[in-house]
Amino acid sequence: MANLILQLDEQLADVRSREKTYRFTAENRGSKTVSLRPLAPQIPEGVALLDVKDSSERAVLLKRSMLCTELTAILNSYLRRLDGDLNPRRTVLDRLRSTSDAPGPRPAPRVVRDWTSSTDTTEKTLGFDIQGRSDAEVALTTWFKDADGTPEKDLFTAKLAQLKRYDEHIDKAGGAEKAARATLAPGSAFSTTYVFRFKRGHADTQRYTITIEAAYVEEGSEIEDTGAVSQSAIISPSPIILSVVAVLSSVLGAVLKAAVATPSPVAASPAAVGVLGALRQLGEQLAPAVISLQMLGAMVIALLMFNVYEHTDLGARLKIGVAWRSALLIGVLSGAFTERLLEALKVLAGVK
Repeated sequence: MANLILQLDEQLADVRSREKTYRFTAENRGSKTVSLRPLAPQIPEGVALLDVKDSSERAVLLKRSMLCTELTAILNSYLRRLDGDLNPRRTVLDRLRSTSDAPGPRPAPRVVRDWTSSTDTTEKTLGFDIQGRSDAEVALTTWFKDADGTPEKDLFTAKLAQLKRYDEHIDKAGGAEKAARATLAPGSAFSTTYVFRFKRGHADTQRYTITIEAAYVEEGSEIEDTGAVSQSAIISPSPIILSVVAVLSSVLGAVLKAAVATPSPVAASPAAVGVLGALRQLGEQLAPAVISLQMLGAMVIALLMFNVYEHTDLGARLKIGVAWRSALLIGVLSGAFTERLLEALKVLAGVK
């Protein structure tokens, strides 16, 4: 049995960046040569493959595979929308059967996993799987022949043109089998780098798992083994939203500071003052302390501290990830301890 060691390591990058780079390595520690088949990245929803830093042939082959997946998603999404427009009660299977009744040969629908659907279970598993240019051309003439002017057909046609260019490039390289294969002698290793872009959450971190599947065959054997390696990614939320949360939270900190520092008013008869009167007195006492240049300074300090806090001693003490909770805490602290934080910033800048 082949002794192939698979590894997937994240390269050094900005912790707040939405783009991450992973290096995949396959090392042959066996005594026989191993032929590595095409790699298959398993990408969850919300993740896009931006680039593959590999030999041009393997990179083109991987992009061709991803393009076939996108064509399949466009076709199945169009079929679901068409079914809903014609008859909400008709299923995708009924639609496929109706198109197969037309004259001429029609491809039988294949059972595939459609990740673009989030409704009915049947719609998630029925559709037409595009595995190459011939399948895409069949789908274009079968289901898009009367769809002129629709965005689905325009996008499908454009991606089909891309698929044709990739096929021409692969044919010039000697065919898909030659472009796909990497031969690993005993003790040798193969590596390639993937660049992914992740979708951010609005106010909380998002967790993703990237998986790279590899199929390989040992020399002298006809059995194809498979292996997989995974790596997790934690993506911080939108920096703009969190900065706004930190700035607004500084107002709460300023209110808290003013409420604690303001002396209690002279007690008055509850019947004479009333609830509204008490609130009015409290507002008159807090307003001058809150609405001031000091509060604006607290907003500026909150914006600054939140965006650099993981590189400061405050980040080492709190050990809270970048999310709305940490933005809220830093904003309140900035409003409540504006003078102390300002002094700390002066020391950090070397002014004092």
